[in-house]
Amino acid sequence: FLHGESLVDITVKKLLMAGLQTDQIYLSCEDESKSEVAEKHGIQFSLRQERLCRNETPFAEVFRGVAVQIPGNSDIMWAQVCDPFFDEYTRCLDTWRSAKVSESKGYDSLVVCHKVSGYYMDENLLPIHGWGFGPWHVPSQRLPTFYKMPFACSILTRSSIEAVGYYVGARPLWLPCKWTSIDIDTEDDFLLARLMMIHQQEVANR
Repeated sequence: FLHGESLVDITVKKLLMAGLQTDQIYLSCEDESKSEVAEKHGIQFSLRQERLCRNETPFAEVFRGVAVQIPGNSDIMWAQVCDPFFDEYTRCLDTWRSAKVSESKGYDSLVVCHKVSGYYMDENLLPIHGWGFGPWHVPSQRLPTFYKMPFACSILTRSSIEAVGYYVGARPLWLPCKWTSIDIDTEDDFLLARLMMIHQQEVANR
């Protein structure tokens, strides 16, 4: 991806910086040769079943199938590698630990989200969400705020994973985060993210 590091390398380093130990981090992949990546970082490797990588496999089955291969009974943080800009793992862990200690609201999961706002239109190119054309124009500062789920990070109890089989449990604690978000799905996304990170690093080094 950048400077000889893959998206996996970048994510693993951030998890280690957040205080997780190498025996707490699992790289789940159907390609056994990728165990070398795990060995390089000293983390654990979980060989994912091939059927859990097929598009036709129900996602709940995928989610549960990956989680059940992780030993122990501790909560599971699901950290995606497709958003290299997300870097709030420490905050996620601290917030989740505090929520678990209080137990007042019985959260079964923590899910990150971030605020978005803009002049959105529907499939018919008509304004939606609190603004309109002409005299119904609303200044950008007064547009309503919405929240987007980027799938960058979730922490879930094992019982939640078993019951719901998704990134979000039945009683989620939503954590708004601030960062430049990009979900890498295509080659263009990959190239754009790399250019953005190069620029980000250049600005930081000035």
